[in-house]
Amino acid sequence: MKLVRDEAGQTLVFTALLMCCLMGFMALAIDMGVLFRTQRRLQVAADSAAVAAALADHYVMTVTGCGTGVSSIDCAAYKAANDNGVTNTGSITVNNPPSYGSHSGTEYIEVIIGQSNPTFFMATFNALMPGGSSNSSSMTVGARAVAGIVPSQLCAYALSKTAEGAVEVQGSAQIDTPGCVLQIDSNNAAALCTTGGASVNDAAGIRIVGAQSPSGPCNGTQTNTSTGANYVGDPFAGLPSPTCIPGTNVSTATTINSTTTLPSQVQPVGSGSSGATVTCFSNAATIAGGTTLGTAGGNQIFVFENGLDMGGSGSGQITINGTIMIQNGNYTQENTALTIDAPTSGTYNAIAIWVPASNTSVSCDSSISSFKGDSAPGGACLQIQFGSGGTSSLDGMIYAPGAQLYLQDHGGAALVTTVIANEIFDKASTFTITNYNVVHGATSPLTNVALVE
Repeated sequence: MKLVRDEAGQTLVFTALLMCCLMGFMALAIDMGVLFRTQRRLQVAADSAAVAAALADHYVMTVTGCGTGVSSIDCAAYKAANDNGVTNTGSITVNNPPSYGSHSGTEYIEVIIGQSNPTFFMATFNALMPGGSSNSSSMTVGARAVAGIVPSQLCAYALSKTAEGAVEVQGSAQIDTPGCVLQIDSNNAAALCTTGGASVNDAAGIRIVGAQSPSGPCNGTQTNTSTGANYVGDPFAGLPSPTCIPGTNVSTATTINSTTTLPSQVQPVGSGSSGATVTCFSNAATIAGGTTLGTAGGNQIFVFENGLDMGGSGSGQITINGTIMIQNGNYTQENTALTIDAPTSGTYNAIAIWVPASNTSVSCDSSISSFKGDSAPGGACLQIQFGSGGTSSLDGMIYAPGAQLYLQDHGGAALVTTVIANEIFDKASTFTITNYNVVHGATSPLTNVALVE
């Protein structure tokens, strides 16, 4: 009986029993840690593979070296995954469009990677348990990623790197940029200036390399700003000019109406114009009311070598299907019922009005100099004024990288555009800038490839 009541050695018994539990927890901790590490590695591989495949799809890239019958999209995904340690292409599934999720369009690429991973401790522990087996020697770890084309958030660019008042909004003027971002590249401490009750409204943000000024005529009241932002630059830098060939695609007409004969030339791909139909006007030209230039949906550019007056004689709507390039001379647009639909493909995709930096003779109403003293280099200034007459719309981008863009009046125009200028100035009007990149996300040149899931 004494031996039965003896408690000596009970700690050893409990320790032996608890060791099984401790071994189980250790097995769980070590094996699950290895599984989570593998999953992170596979997620990196899936992310890089999805982005690589989306880039190959967006830029129509030719990717080879993956065997016969493997598409460029799949090959790009395989190579990116291989660079991140996944060498078994059989474990990689590439879907276009994605098999599920909130991004189901053909502009998105889904990559799924599944890989078997050994579980040494859990398999051993399970085999030692009564009724256990060693069939749990591995577990499948998976990762999924979706990448595709997303529109740029930027809908207004002020490109000057040093200008004071690179963006100025005066008095009661308002610039509305619903849901998009205004980028100011100037590093000046007064890069943004608003006065009186003026403001930039609805913006997802105003990104300034420098800062906004709270002194002088400026009030520094914008609260949706971030200073010290990264420089962005001109998204169309290096855009090639079309070729004007006298006797081939150059008109000497000074007044353009519905009966004017317009010579044109379809410039071949590789010439810098990517198949665009080019018509040039050698003299200062006026477009009469009721005139339509270009065919809807076409890849066309109209080059004005010595200026354009858009408020021409005659009544009726002026419709432009294509890009207007003011190569030299002035641009006048006042109280005009005007519709411009920019191309949706080709070299000049999305550009409605283009004033190249080389055109320093384009000018604005002289009254703006009473407030805006630091005009763009050479005094170049592009004045946009739809006025109050008729119905107008601008479906495209305004691109004037060397000029100050003077927004005078939108006149009720329906604007689907992005503005890119050296400086931006609004003196008195309420002007709405809608993000072209969102409205035309499938065709806009200002898009990014990014992970979305």
